[in-house]
Amino acid sequence: LIAVGMAAFVYKWKVLKFPITPVEQAEVWEVQARVEYQPRSGANRAVLQIPLDPPGYSILDENFMARGYGMNTERSRDGRSREVQWTIRRARGAQALYYRATIYRDGTPGPDTDRPQLQSPPELEEPFSSAAQSLLERVRERSVDSASFAAELLREFASSTPSQEVTLLLQGRSNDYDRARFATELLAIRNIAARVIQGLRLEETAAGELRPYLQVYDTDANEWRTLDLRSGSIGWPDDLFLWSKSGKSVLEIDGSPRARFDIR
Repeated sequence: LIAVGMAAFVYKWKVLKFPITPVEQAEVWEVQARVEYQPRSGANRAVLQIPLDPPGYSILDENFMARGYGMNTERSRDGRSREVQWTIRRARGAQALYYRATIYRDGTPGPDTDRPQLQSPPELEEPFSSAAQSLLERVRERSVDSASFAAELLREFASSTPSQEVTLLLQGRSNDYDRARFATELLAIRNIAARVIQGLRLEETAAGELRPYLQVYDTDANEWRTLDLRSGSIGWPDDLFLWSKSGKSVLEIDGSPRARFDIR
């Protein structure tokens, strides 16, 4: 028992970087994702993206709760993301599925070594094609590198008085996630590799909310730069917990029945 106890102590100290002196305090959070949906007749499957090696944090413990469901967790082929799949042959009435994790801040985020992949440029017809070219040219005049180019594009998107080009291009793209995905496509026109990640601000006092962030690859520094969609500011927030960088929707349910997803 003593050997086991010492092994656990060394693991928490060396691997998880738990404090070992009384004056040090560990920053620990418990986050819970709740999925609610109305099932369709027959078999149902729900797929939820879940954290994998979040930079600056360690996952101490995690639990999955879904009565009567089969469950499987798997990593993506590129090793960049992880998901849980819940399946059930028959379900009646409102369904509730849970993922709960206890997380600990273990230091500052290290460099992201993922290789950049250029998205496919959008196939735009007129007048959308001309609007995109005009917008990108205006953005180019106010930027000096890939990060500042993306920042100016996001500011155009978020402007309280958007240009005619932005108004036209953002038709049908009303939420942050859709706009972020569209930004990666527009950036691909200028050969800028970009992707969308989903994160949670842990120190916000309100109930947790997953927010999309845009990342662009800086070829001069050979690193990913993170941008806030609403302000265009560049930099990784100190309290940002990376939930997923899969590029997929956080929640997918077969048949697209009515579903609700929240984090607390």
